[in-house]
Amino acid sequence: EYFIPLPGMEDIDAIYLGRELACDSKDYWVSLEEEGYEYYYYNSISPSRGKPSNLNITLKKKGESLNYSLEWEKQVSDNYGFFWVKPSEDWSVFAAVQGKHPPMLGKPTNFYLLDAQGNILWKQPTEDECWSIDIKKDGSEAVAGCHDGKVYAVNKEGSLLWSFDTGGMVRSACFSQDGSKILSGAMNPLYLFNSITGTRQEISWNGDWLRNCAFYPDGSGFVVGSRETAGFDSSGKELWRNIIGEFPMFLGVDNEKNTYATGKVRTFFSFNSSGGLRWKHKINEPSATAGALTPDGNRITLGSVGGSVYLYNKEGTLLWRRGTMEVGNPGAVGHNAMAISQDGKIILAGTAPSNCIIAYNENGTQIWKNCLSP
Repeated sequence: EYFIPLPGMEDIDAIYLGRELACDSKDYWVSLEEEGYEYYYYNSISPSRGKPSNLNITLKKKGESLNYSLEWEKQVSDNYGFFWVKPSEDWSVFAAVQGKHPPMLGKPTNFYLLDAQGNILWKQPTEDECWSIDIKKDGSEAVAGCHDGKVYAVNKEGSLLWSFDTGGMVRSACFSQDGSKILSGAMNPLYLFNSITGTRQEISWNGDWLRNCAFYPDGSGFVVGSRETAGFDSSGKELWRNIIGEFPMFLGVDNEKNTYATGKVRTFFSFNSSGGLRWKHKINEPSATAGALTPDGNRITLGSVGGSVYLYNKEGTLLWRRGTMEVGNPGAVGHNAMAISQDGKIILAGTAPSNCIIAYNENGTQIWKNCLSP
C-alpha cells in the first residue's frame, strides 16, 4: 500500500482562483510501468480534503514483444539530416527529404528516392532545405516543397517533371489520393497542380503561411493548416475555416472527412466535414511535434517535444499517455517522428536527442526499442 499526500480539489481551485486552466482538467492521473506487465494508466482522480481517493491497481501480464531487425541503413554526405521519410503503399520505394530546425543554414541539399534494399535510385538537387515530401501510392512520383521557394516533382526514374517557384518559402506539399493532383504553396495564393504536367490552378487563400495539407480519402476536397485550418472542395472553393492559433505540425483526415490538427497551439482539435468542432483537448506541455492516425480515425497518436506519447480514440477520449521511455529516461519526440499501424495496435515514436525508435502496443506498453548511433 502507498499513501501520497496531495492538494485536494478545493486547494487547486483556490490556487487557480477561477482562471482558465492550461489543461483539460485539474484532476490527477496515475501511470505505472513494471517489468513483465502491461503499462497501467488511470485518470480522473479527484481527491478532496474530506474525501481521499482510493485506487486499487491490478497489473496484467505483458503480452508478446516485437523483434524488429535492421534490414539496411544509408548515410549521405549533405548539409542536413533527414527530416521526412515516406514509403510507397507497397513499401518498395521511399522518398526522403532533408532539413533541420532553425536556425537556418541556407545551404543547398538533395531529396532522395531509395529502394527496399536502401539503394539510392536518384537524388534531386535543391537550393535549400526541404521540410515537405510526399510520394504517390504506387511510388511513381515524389514531390517536395523547399525553403528555396520551389515545388519539385520527380518521377520514379529520376526525371524532373517540373518545378515551380512560388516566391516564398514552401513547407508543405501533398498528393491527392489518386495521385493526379498536388497541393502546395507558401501564402496567398496556394496552388493545385497537375502532378504530371505542373499546370496549376491558383487557390485563393487569405490565411497565414501554409504549414500542412491533406486530401480527403474520397477525393472530394482537401484541408490546409496554418494558424487557420480550412476545408476546400475539389474545385478549390473554400467551404469552412477555423482559427486554431498556431501552425499544425500534425494535420490528418479520416475516412469520414473528420480533420485532426495540433502543434504549437498546445490544443488538439477535431472538426467534422463541415468544419464544426467535434472536440478539443488542451495539451499541458510543449508542442506536439508529430502525430498519426488510423484510416478510420479510431486511434490517433501524438508525440510531444516534452517527451510524451498520447493515444486518443475517435470521440476524443484520451486512452493513455506516457513518457516516451522509462521513468527517469526522458526523450522528446522529434519532428515527424510518430507512426501507427493500420489497425491501431502498434504505435512508433522516434526520440531526440537519444535517437531511439520505440514501439508500444495499444495499451501503451513498450514492446520494442532500438537506439541508434548518431
